[in-house]
Amino acid sequence: MLALIAALLLLLPPPGVAFAAATATIAAYALLHATIAPEPVKIQDPCKPRNVPSAGGITGFLQGQALKLLDSTACRLHASREELVLALADPQDRERFKERHGVDVRSLSSVLGSLISG
Repeated sequence: MLALIAALLLLLPPPGVAFAAATATIAAYALLHATIAPEPVKIQDPCKPRNVPSAGGITGFLQGQALKLLDSTACRLHASREELVLALADPQDRERFKERHGVDVRSLSSVLGSLISG
């Protein structure tokens, strides 16, 4: 057993070489991230007009109307469409939205009040 440990110690590179390899790996990852990472998504203002994806048929029509409704509701609540959708889907995001905007988006009275006020 002792011989195996001694053999492994002989095979391992000196600490300086290992440190240089680790540093080079980190630098390579940073360089790759800077050159090939996707652009961050820009959150658009829901109060400004924007194009909805063009999809045909009844499902395309319903998708377009749903996106317009999300935009108009988010605009009235001074939030982004994405923030509103996350609040509808996730309990933690719902609480965060409620703290930030004072509206519980899962409450029917809050949603109806928002739709009627605009």
